[in-house]
Amino acid sequence: MPRDWVAYVGDFTFPWGQPGSRRVAGIAKSIARYRDVVILSTAIEKFELTTLEEDEEEGTIKYLNPRSRREKIRSRSGRAINYFLLAGIETVNWLTKSEKKPTHIIIYGGSFFFVFFIIRWAKRNGISVIADVVEWYSPKQLKGGRFGPLYLSAVLTRNLLFPRCNGIIAISRYLFEHFEKRVLHVARIPPTLSVTTAPTSNDNLSKRSLTLAYAGTPGKKDLIFPVLEALRILQAEGLNVKLIIAGPTPFQLSHSLGITLPDFVEAVGKVPQDKVGSLLASADFSILFRNAERFTQAGFPTKFVESMAAGLPVICNISSDLDIYMQGEEVGLISPSADQADVTATLRRAANLPEETKRRMRENARMLALKEFDYKNYTEPLDVFLKALTSSTATK
Repeated sequence: MPRDWVAYVGDFTFPWGQPGSRRVAGIAKSIARYRDVVILSTAIEKFELTTLEEDEEEGTIKYLNPRSRREKIRSRSGRAINYFLLAGIETVNWLTKSEKKPTHIIIYGGSFFFVFFIIRWAKRNGISVIADVVEWYSPKQLKGGRFGPLYLSAVLTRNLLFPRCNGIIAISRYLFEHFEKRVLHVARIPPTLSVTTAPTSNDNLSKRSLTLAYAGTPGKKDLIFPVLEALRILQAEGLNVKLIIAGPTPFQLSHSLGITLPDFVEAVGKVPQDKVGSLLASADFSILFRNAERFTQAGFPTKFVESMAAGLPVICNISSDLDIYMQGEEVGLISPSADQADVTATLRRAANLPEETKRRMRENARMLALKEFDYKNYTEPLDVFLKALTSSTATK
């Protein structure tokens, strides 16, 4: 590689498939203005370097799966061994064999041992290592609960290994404030994407009707029952309401919620990542309701960023850093809480907004995305951040 390069490693699908892949792509694009990036994902079967994108003004972003060719692991014990041990060992082996070593390694996800192997190898080779931290897991989020191996791995990684990194990229204010007391170099970078290429919302605005959009799997973090009940009430009041849900099929959604889907719900199934923006563009608002818990405060909803990029206002209660961006309800409506009565009142208000208000919110949402969430805005800050880490590592 003619230029310095950064390795981005971890357990995530790439280039698309989940919020993690979008997070990694956004950070990688910011870095690629001045450095090449190689993304080493352990979660897909890809055995050769593939170029993600190339721009004449930017460096290359390439990705691969460094695992050796082996038959797909079917046993639970085999998958566990691969996740906890082999993924880290084989990633290190690939890095060791690379002709030119990276200047920095960024870790996204992975088990305790994966992170341990990467940090140990980086320290031995005088390479700056950075953790991209996006979650503070709750026991109920992970299989096995509080005493399960996944949760114990997450806690030990956060408390023992991340403080050993040269730097932290935190997705939220909560995580930034936690790690700035423990690590010298900490940067707060929200989810980012290419806003200029995102499809924008349509202009079909009408009063006494309401079309909402949601992309994802409701019930894990995001609350859906208050929205369904609110829409049922509004429909009974004579409003024309619709909720488009992308991700689960109608059967999957009905089964997971344990209900027969109301006639105003349209479950469209899995939508390719590059088509999500078009889906959002067909609605009046997106929805985002979450309970106030530590894991919702520590994370940052990628759904919010995608909605802003599409010029689609959001109806939400405040979680994570949304208070920074929702001030004055310029880009959507704020529900005082996720309680039924508050959600119903907020959706009723949305359905009766004047057209000019909805139009202004759309314009403001797009402007906010361009200002706060386009990956180009973080090119210079990340360049300064990486240079500071290079200097501090060289002086040790």
